[in-house]
Amino acid sequence: YKGRLYFAAKGTLDLAYLAPRAVSGELSLFAVGQNCSRGGSIAGLGNWTVDAGINIEDYMLVMTTEGELLIYRGIDPASDITLAGVYQLAKPLGLSPFVSFGSDTLILTIAGVISLKAVLNGTVYEKDVYMTNGFKFVLQEHIKLTASNPKWRMYSIPAEGLLVINAPLFGVEGKYIQYVFDSLTQQWATYSGLDVSDMLVTTGGVYGLAGQKFIAMFSGYSDDGEHISFKLLTSFSAFNSPANRKRISIGRPRYEAVDLQDIHLSYPVDMDAS
Repeated sequence: YKGRLYFAAKGTLDLAYLAPRAVSGELSLFAVGQNCSRGGSIAGLGNWTVDAGINIEDYMLVMTTEGELLIYRGIDPASDITLAGVYQLAKPLGLSPFVSFGSDTLILTIAGVISLKAVLNGTVYEKDVYMTNGFKFVLQEHIKLTASNPKWRMYSIPAEGLLVINAPLFGVEGKYIQYVFDSLTQQWATYSGLDVSDMLVTTGGVYGLAGQKFIAMFSGYSDDGEHISFKLLTSFSAFNSPANRKRISIGRPRYEAVDLQDIHLSYPVDMDAS
C-alpha cells in the first residue's frame, strides 16, 4: 500500500511495515486495536481504489477475525495515515478474504461474498450487498459445515471474466468444489471434480495445485492428453408458469465441438439434480 509492504502480526491487532520500496529491513509497528470494539485479530489486508471524480484515492483495508473492517487513508503510518471508517460486517472466511474484481473489492465472509462498493455506498438491500444472495441457502449450509477450515479461497480471473470461490468439502480430505461467477452472464455455476487446494493466477495463465503437482486451468482442449470428459447441468426453469405441470415431448440440443467422442442427454425434472 502506497509503496510499502505491510504485515499482520499473527494473533494480534498490530501491523508491521517496512520503509518505502523496501523488501527487507527493520519493521515498524502500527497498532489498530484501539479502533476494534469487537477484539479478535487481523484476518486480512487489502487495497481499495476509489475514483472520486477529480482524482483516484487509494485506501488500506484491515479486516479482523470478528468482522470489523477498518479503512485507512494517507501515506506514512508514522505521521499522516488516519482512520477513514469502521464497518461491522460478517466474520471473514479463509486466510485471504479480499479480492479485487473489476472496479470493486469483494470480501469472502461466513454470510457470503460482500461487495465493498455496495457497503460504502450505503446500500441496504441484501441482494446488492451480497453477490451470492441468489444461492445463499446452499452456500451458507456449506459454510456451516466447513467454516473452521482455513482452505476457503476466492480468486479473480480477469482473462476469463470469472470469480472463483474454492471451497473444501465436508469430511473429505483433499476434495473441493468451486462456486464460479461469470461477469458476462452475471450468473453463478458450480464446478465439481476439480480438486485443487489453491490457484495461482498469472498473466500467462491460471494454475491449480492438485496434490503435489500444478495443472493448467482454462487452457487447451485436452485433459493430460485425453479427451475432456464432463457433465453439464443447466439451471431448472418453470417456463414462466410455475403452477402448471409440464411434459417433455422433444429435446433439441445445440452444441459445437471438435472430434466429439460421445454424448448422452437426460432431462431431470422437479429440481432433482441426481
